[in-house]
Amino acid sequence: LSGYWRGEATLCAVDGYVAMKLFPRTPLMEHLKSIGLLPETFVQKWFAGVCIHHLRYKQLMPFLDHFFQHGNAFLFAFFTSFFNEFHDDVQAMASTTQANELVRFDKAPIPRLEIIIQNAAQLAGSMLLGVDLQGLRVECFETFLTRRMQSANEGMWQKADDEIEFSDEDEDDE
Repeated sequence: LSGYWRGEATLCAVDGYVAMKLFPRTPLMEHLKSIGLLPETFVQKWFAGVCIHHLRYKQLMPFLDHFFQHGNAFLFAFFTSFFNEFHDDVQAMASTTQANELVRFDKAPIPRLEIIIQNAAQLAGSMLLGVDLQGLRVECFETFLTRRMQSANEGMWQKADDEIEFSDEDEDDE
């Protein structure tokens, strides 16, 4: 989780896009995007927050045990297991509100969350085998976040430039 919260949660957002790319059912990920559920809106709770504020203690303890055993691989496996378990539910959703209720676990039945945690624990050991994680991170950053961040920074610098008055620009000094 190193770097997830350096100023902004950029690496966490990148890992959300990596998780989407690793998910074997691409049409479901496209559906999520089409209803406006982007990974940076929910993976912070799962990845950076390791579900601490969202799972009940009975589910949280095994989640954390598996996370400490497998590290980031468990988080990616949890993402995959979650969307495998709720594939049909998500596919039937037509709004971001419905999807947000599910990914925040408000509408996720506890027995299904327990199945997801068990499945993720089994998947975690092989989740990243043969995967160039750093290469995927670079690819996802460049594909999904670079342009948005550049636009945001340009807007910030434009505003900052408009407010700065340099001493050599001050007509009263002459």
